[in-house]
Amino acid sequence: MKDHQKTKILAIKDEVNELHPLLNILLKRLPNVVRSEYTHGTTEWGADFVFSRPHPVLKHEQYVAVIAKVGKIAQDLSSIDRQIEECGYPRPFLGGKQKIRIDEIWVVTTDNITKGAQDKIYDKYKAMNISFVSGEQLVELINNYYPAYWEDTSLLTGEYLSLISAKNIELDQQLSLIQIADKRFYVEQDIYEYPRYEYRKHLKSKNQKSKQINIVENIKKNNFILVEGGAGSGKSKLLRYLVNHFSSPEIFKETNILPVWVTYKELYDQFESNFDLLLKDKLGKDLLSELSSTKINFLVLIDAFDEKNLKLGEQIDELSKLVTNYKSIQNLKVVLTSRYLSELDKSTALEGDISRVDLAPLSLNRTLDFIKMLCANLNLATRLIEDLKKSQLFREMPRSPIAAILLAKLINENPKDIPSSLTELYTQYVELTLGRWEIDKGLETQKEYQALDNILFEFAKYILSYEISFIPLGDAKDIVKLYLSNRNLGLNPDELFEKIEKRCEIISVDSKLNTLTFKHRSFAEFFYGKSLARTNSLEIDEKAFTPYWMNTVFFYLGALKDAPQIITKLSNLKPGEESARWMKLINMSNYLLAAYATPYNDVSQATTNIMVEASELFDEITSKKLESPFAKLSHMQLLQLMSYLMRGNYSYDFFKQSLEDSAIRIADGPLPDLIKAYALYFLNITYIELGAGDSFDIVLKQFTDNLPLDISLAIRHESENLKQRTDLMRKQDKRIRRLLKNNSALSRDLDKLYDNPINSSPKRLK
Repeated sequence: MKDHQKTKILAIKDEVNELHPLLNILLKRLPNVVRSEYTHGTTEWGADFVFSRPHPVLKHEQYVAVIAKVGKIAQDLSSIDRQIEECGYPRPFLGGKQKIRIDEIWVVTTDNITKGAQDKIYDKYKAMNISFVSGEQLVELINNYYPAYWEDTSLLTGEYLSLISAKNIELDQQLSLIQIADKRFYVEQDIYEYPRYEYRKHLKSKNQKSKQINIVENIKKNNFILVEGGAGSGKSKLLRYLVNHFSSPEIFKETNILPVWVTYKELYDQFESNFDLLLKDKLGKDLLSELSSTKINFLVLIDAFDEKNLKLGEQIDELSKLVTNYKSIQNLKVVLTSRYLSELDKSTALEGDISRVDLAPLSLNRTLDFIKMLCANLNLATRLIEDLKKSQLFREMPRSPIAAILLAKLINENPKDIPSSLTELYTQYVELTLGRWEIDKGLETQKEYQALDNILFEFAKYILSYEISFIPLGDAKDIVKLYLSNRNLGLNPDELFEKIEKRCEIISVDSKLNTLTFKHRSFAEFFYGKSLARTNSLEIDEKAFTPYWMNTVFFYLGALKDAPQIITKLSNLKPGEESARWMKLINMSNYLLAAYATPYNDVSQATTNIMVEASELFDEITSKKLESPFAKLSHMQLLQLMSYLMRGNYSYDFFKQSLEDSAIRIADGPLPDLIKAYALYFLNITYIELGAGDSFDIVLKQFTDNLPLDISLAIRHESENLKQRTDLMRKQDKRIRRLLKNNSALSRDLDKLYDNPINSSPKRLK
């Protein structure tokens, strides 16, 4: 207990006008209190307050009477005696609707209760359950449940700030997509000025951004701020952050800004967009009266303007109405959130009245920082972050807080395989943008959602099949009309296309060029892969290992999940082009992880095949059977590159058993010794990277005395990072030292292995 807190409680001298208002607020905040009534007066029946709470075991309601006293309670107990005795009689509760008996009595004072006084009361009222709350205990209760009391604000203002803060915390927990125990977190969002379209286009042509702003400082300077952002960009989270900020008593004292939170639907339906009615309801007559003589600014935070089902023309009319209404009230500030209101770009009427700002997409680094923070709180391994950095799809994923949260949540549920999490991420994110989460809000129907989903399949098929980047607007509208004409859905093609254009944020329509396209190609690949999975109609050929089609195949397998025949075909496919062979080595792991429900024997066989193919490719390049651009590397550089690719792409827990199975297959199989050696080395190094082993004995046992020199050298380098060296590894070291001892010619050849390009070397060392 701090001295100033004790002093403030001891300074209370007026029981009715100082202590009672404090307890009236505090008692309602205590845990499990269902109802608290102020009963002081001519009909108090001994108690100043009565509150109800459930029995901790039997759950029926118990009733507690509170007797409030100012100052020290010593030997003179005459007034307390009377109040305690009266608490024993039946009394009214619930505004006189219920007759109750008191189960427990609290005697609360601002100072101390002497032990003699306590003993005297206990002895006299043995049949009653009586507890004493001293001034020190009262301070502790205030610290725990009403800390705003200590600030230099009135009781009414302090109570309001505490209530809105508590409701905001509860709302934040309810709406959070990811729960991390009782932790709350907020990642600072990038907010920029959002000028008219013409100036935004001018900035874009110069590769410049609008001015970045601090939203709190912007609120101090502007009276009406419109925050625009895409689906899941964090608009509601931003408002909850602002409630949290401005409901702090310290900030209130500094800024004189009092926050009021409301949804636009509530403001429209319940208060007819009238700010005066809103403030009277949210703040109450007494607080408004108290604040009327002060210089307080009311900050009305209005969430989700776009979630009221208004037509485009009506949105601008209603926005104008809000501006007109807010101007009629002094000391009023407004922050309104919405998806992008493109109609505002067509009008200059509100330009001088509204400050438009943009919640920008997260940068790649900010997204990584966001996920790192989430993963740290979820106790996820930092290795997962490295896996994310390697993933091309991660670089292409939506740049919004909700996408990062969804991904962190998916990783938390299944931290073994990033690629399959990314497939699920796209599924959930697309559901968000198409309105799956808005059906309950009346903004979407199930028929509309399903139609949009299927129409976007057609858009994706059109773009990818014809290998173009956009669809002529007329063709896009014809796709919508054709789809609806063949179905009895009762949907209007023009209205549905307007929804695609205005609300489907993964689609971009350029009205000047009359084109429609996906905002990012990966969305087209997701939809096309998902549509192919419905009919299992993807033709498996070498294009599966070309950059143009890889993401589509990935999403196709991610949608199927269980795809043994497809995985077997991909595994057995022998690309003719060297580039496709490299892409297969890199991307086959993603395919296997995407189709994670495939029978594991098929996964294991595919892992064996890929290790063998890596060995064969390495052998063909180093022996110059293949004219490869990678022959510009030295022998050891190429081996290091191949090792990096294999362990980087296959060192997931998902592959652990398949690596073990592959080692047995390869060791016992009919492959040439050299191919076996490289394949076992790649397996071994991947196994170590996975953390499943800590030695190179897998390969050393197979080739005790005839291990290729390059692999011996590679093992020597890699083993420097291992904690322990096995007998076989030490034996191999001795072999290398023996070979190099007094052999200057071999030493020169070794230098060439490290330094000379493969295509300039006359031979390969064995």
